[in-house]
Amino acid sequence: MKKIVRIRRKIPAFHRPDYHRWFGKRAKKTKTWFKPKGSSHGRRKKLLSYHKGASPKIGYRTPKAIRELHPSGLEPILVRNVKDLENINVKAQGIILAKVGRKNKIAIIEKALSKNIKILNLRKPKEKLEELKGAKK
Repeated sequence: MKKIVRIRRKIPAFHRPDYHRWFGKRAKKTKTWFKPKGSSHGRRKKLLSYHKGASPKIGYRTPKAIRELHPSGLEPILVRNVKDLENINVKAQGIILAKVGRKNKIAIIEKALSKNIKILNLRKPKEKLEELKGAKK
């Protein structure tokens, strides 16, 4: 788990060229990377004065062994019903609850807790279960 976090921290944030100039330094949506396509764009030409910050390159890719893993080190599996929990390896896989109704969600959480399966998109599954059962009344 620590190795995954350490490797992912090394990958810099790739910001859109000159985002601070046009959109302000605190603009979040506009920071997302887009490739400079202009024929005379300095960043596209990799000129030093324009090339501040990192550009996406092949070398930044995460190692294949940890590419699809959750930061906890478990492989995320999407669960839509209780039947999907049967084939889960507790040591290597964790579940992510899909968009399901309250009744189905209660059943999935109860089964996962009884099998000691980690639910990756719920921080406190026992409290969530009580909350869902309380909303029933």
